[in-house]
Amino acid sequence: MTDPWFLAAGALALVGLGVHVFVGGKDVARPLLAADLTPVAKYMNYACWHGVSIMLLAMSGSFFVAAKKPAAIDVAIQMTVLSGVFGLWVFILALWKRQPLFAMRQWIFFLLIAAIGLAGLHYQSMITVD
Repeated sequence: MTDPWFLAAGALALVGLGVHVFVGGKDVARPLLAADLTPVAKYMNYACWHGVSIMLLAMSGSFFVAAKKPAAIDVAIQMTVLSGVFGLWVFILALWKRQPLFAMRQWIFFLLIAAIGLAGLHYQSMITVD
């Protein structure tokens, strides 16, 4: 049986990847590359930018696999926790650095994926027969 919650979490991560690459690339990555920073600082941040892209792709794929294969529940747990930690970190960072919460709104996206992942974990616990 396919887990609709894990499918939704995977789809949201995939949509997030598209927004990250196409919207964020224009609004964040390009200005970063144009900024007057040392090459190490500039390109390390750019590498981290693409690390997030890779993570979103892996997150999406992991939720899709877990949606079809209940035995892959471990990857769904990992991606749910990771999404939650990412969301909490961005939220805390925005508060800490006194940034508007909606200027750094990635926390909403990641916490939403985590919430959907939690719903999928609950769904799995309801359909699992011991």
